[in-house]
Amino acid sequence: MEYNVSPIRDFLWESYLIRYNTDFLESIQNVSREKKEEFFIGHALDNSFLFRVKRDPGFSLHVRDKVRENANIQERVRHVVLSLFGELAKLSYIPKESLKPKGTFGLIMQKIESGENPFESILDRDKTSKELAEYYNNGLEKEKRVKLDYLNFRLQQAKEQPNNEYEITAIGQSILDFSTELYYGHVLSNENLLDPAAGYTENVLIHIAGFLNRNLKYSDKYNQRHFSEKRPDFIFHELIFNHLPFQLELERVIFGKSVFDHIKENSKDLSYLWKFEADLSTIADFEWFIQFDNDEKLAILNREYPFILRQDMLEEILNLDPSMSSLIIYLNRMVAASFYEPAITLGEFIFRHKDKKGDSRYYLASGIATCYREIERYSKALEWYNVAHGLTKRLDKPNNIYKELVEWKNCAEMEYYSKGSGYFNKEIKKIHLESHKYPKIISSGVVFNLASACRRTGNFELELEYLTEFIKDATDPQQYQHIEEALDRLKILNYYLDENDYTSLRDMDICRDMVEYNSKIQQAINTFQFKEAISWFDKILKIDPNEKVFQIKADFLSEYGSLEEACDLYSKTFDNAKMMECKQICIIGRAIISTELKGEVNDNIKADIAAFIHDFSKYSTKDDLQEWMNAIVKKTARWDNNKLRREFFSVLSENYRQQNLSGCPEMMIGDAAFSLGLCSEARGWYQDACVISKEMLEIPYTKIGDICIIENDLDEAEKWFNLALAQNSKSPIALSGLTNYYVLKTDYVNALTYIKKAITNDPESKIYKKMEENISSLLSSSISFDLIQSDAVKQILHTGDWLFFSAFNGSNSQEYDFGPIIVQYGKGVERYLYESVLAPIKTKIRDDERYCKNRWVLKKYFDTLPTTLKLILGIEDKTLALGQWIYLDNDMSSVKDNEVVKHFIMYIENMGMNSDNRKKIGELCKNLSYERNGAAHITFYTHEEIANKRNPIIKIINEIIGLVSRECN
Repeated sequence: MEYNVSPIRDFLWESYLIRYNTDFLESIQNVSREKKEEFFIGHALDNSFLFRVKRDPGFSLHVRDKVRENANIQERVRHVVLSLFGELAKLSYIPKESLKPKGTFGLIMQKIESGENPFESILDRDKTSKELAEYYNNGLEKEKRVKLDYLNFRLQQAKEQPNNEYEITAIGQSILDFSTELYYGHVLSNENLLDPAAGYTENVLIHIAGFLNRNLKYSDKYNQRHFSEKRPDFIFHELIFNHLPFQLELERVIFGKSVFDHIKENSKDLSYLWKFEADLSTIADFEWFIQFDNDEKLAILNREYPFILRQDMLEEILNLDPSMSSLIIYLNRMVAASFYEPAITLGEFIFRHKDKKGDSRYYLASGIATCYREIERYSKALEWYNVAHGLTKRLDKPNNIYKELVEWKNCAEMEYYSKGSGYFNKEIKKIHLESHKYPKIISSGVVFNLASACRRTGNFELELEYLTEFIKDATDPQQYQHIEEALDRLKILNYYLDENDYTSLRDMDICRDMVEYNSKIQQAINTFQFKEAISWFDKILKIDPNEKVFQIKADFLSEYGSLEEACDLYSKTFDNAKMMECKQICIIGRAIISTELKGEVNDNIKADIAAFIHDFSKYSTKDDLQEWMNAIVKKTARWDNNKLRREFFSVLSENYRQQNLSGCPEMMIGDAAFSLGLCSEARGWYQDACVISKEMLEIPYTKIGDICIIENDLDEAEKWFNLALAQNSKSPIALSGLTNYYVLKTDYVNALTYIKKAITNDPESKIYKKMEENISSLLSSSISFDLIQSDAVKQILHTGDWLFFSAFNGSNSQEYDFGPIIVQYGKGVERYLYESVLAPIKTKIRDDERYCKNRWVLKKYFDTLPTTLKLILGIEDKTLALGQWIYLDNDMSSVKDNEVVKHFIMYIENMGMNSDNRKKIGELCKNLSYERNGAAHITFYTHEEIANKRNPIIKIINEIIGLVSRECN
């Protein structure tokens, strides 16, 4: 039997993710709100894990080791993949285009396919770096396109299956994730899958944000990046060999051959299983992580995992590639990317294992020495340059002559740092004289190297002299790149050489180094290698020890390093700083860290806060303070001591008032906390603002109401929104807040009323107009279940919804009988009106002895009643048919002298159902009856026809429910 292996080969991870999210959706049904929020936080942590394991090479290596140690996880992964194979092999999907491998391996395969020798062209460091960047960027859009095509196919497949709402939602989330490369886990939070617009997705998002900001270290580093943003270099991930013990056997079972079988057969199609293997590794990592509870997940993510290029990693690659071609490529990539320390580790490993024949050991020794030079370990660099110098004798002529002179120069340059400029100048003059004994092609190349050494050691006069000589003598086309570099440098030298101290030249070199060092800092931060980032900060400070760099390093240490060291650096920088902005950052930074370290807000800290606010009042604006407040609240969010945080901000707000600054600091603190999802803290500050502030109280009242909604305390939310409207009945934010309250109560009629009022008072607001559009849609698509008290009525209407969605999940090209669905809705409305309006009145009248004392009295009053009232007040619990509500008032008028009718009218009007409301109910019931009777005799053929017929019916139902719930309370 033939199986379709394309889906599991190319989309194993995407298929696994659909199953994972479908299972997740099933797990959150019928659980408490607290449990549901816990599940969503776990889901967000799982996503943070995926983000980090793909970017942090140290973490990736740690996880790989843990998976290898855990036989149970390996067995589970094997079962999961085989289960997915059984499911996916039945699909008819064949991808229109295949994804290419990522990284160096992908570039090598591309070159093989184009007929190039990859191991020659890829050794060109600069060219390879550019080609890799181009290859990566070109692959991103293709990857998105291919994955979305598969997901859309899966979505169409899922829609054709009945009762498959969970999988449809899970695929939708994957489509959002892959198309935007952002995390959309919160869209899985719909309370009721029969109502896709309901639920509390925004509330879940806020709860997740609050939890992560309070508990997850480096939380800002987990923000997803867009496709257009520059990515970190993944070279170290490529050196981590992820291979599971059962992998080869699994590949042979599914595909007939493993990747090693392809290698043994010298197949050119080595990339055939790359996506499967990458996805298998990701699933194994993920399965290891999701076994933990949320506290354990946090502990794992809150640790640092410095990446170390270990010998066992390199030996694994050596066993796969004894020629070490791939290792040499990685070495070149590391040097090109300025990853000098791991390049040294790799270079020395290759040197130990490399065949002593040929010229490769010379190039390795010289390259290792250069890496040591770049990290300023000059004695080790001299040691390796001496090794390289000795190996030049094994090179072919005339290359050995040129390289011998270059290595002599390199040794002299390293000895400059131990023996001084006098020795260096003497040596390079000897080398210069010696080079002229050989042809121009050799001597000019040596002279260019001498000029570079002079630049690095600061001897600009000699650099000018040698570059001028090089330009005159360089005639070989192979030297074109060096000629361009020399001409550019000469322009700079001739422009600045009149300066006696060469300050401008040194500043230019510093700027060039600063750009590179800052790039390395960003690379280290993006890959969670924070200790490495600190070392790059130290390099910057060594060449440019200015106050701003010290302040930025202190900021960095406060987030990712030692708090004590950060506090000390803030203090030193503050004492020496001249720029006011720098002083402000340092003094408030010191105050924050000192409070955390000491566990109190002592007098020194209070003085720092007072100084910060005092300087702020002179040099900054209110908008600036909100930005400051956002940053300060963010820095304090992870404090365990809430009382201490409260005390700190109380001191800050007190000093703010003493400076007579405009605005309310409590509101600013609350806004900052709310923006981070710290709802309870924000509410406390808003309540303080209500007490302290005397103006525009509708703003804090409304924001407290918003928080109550997030915390699912709807009664409390209504109270605060009404307080806001009492302050300002035209406040758009209060009106929109009350709108949200009614939406969550599923009272879409009232919600629409209030959002229209908000639009009247703020007609330019696009947000309010969008809310109106959404509520109008809800009014015609979602029944207001929360306004219904009776479980029996809810069950009848839910059955109608179930019948509708069962039909809707069928094929889009078959006949549908809408009659049973609309009949069920009609029954639900009849029952709702009976239980909400008629049954209470019936009970009161039948319990009244004046009318039901005995059979003769009963006959006296009831015989003359019209049919509608006889049905209502009869012994049996009979609902009033929808079509009869329109006649109720006329029937009562015809026998208005009847005492029962008089009391019936009194009771119904006391409930709030006056004549106008009864007429509205009658008209709505008549329209619903008309829609029901019409739909029962029409055959529908498409999903769109069914939805279009249902929407006006749901709108009528909601209007009836809304009117009764408002009036009959």
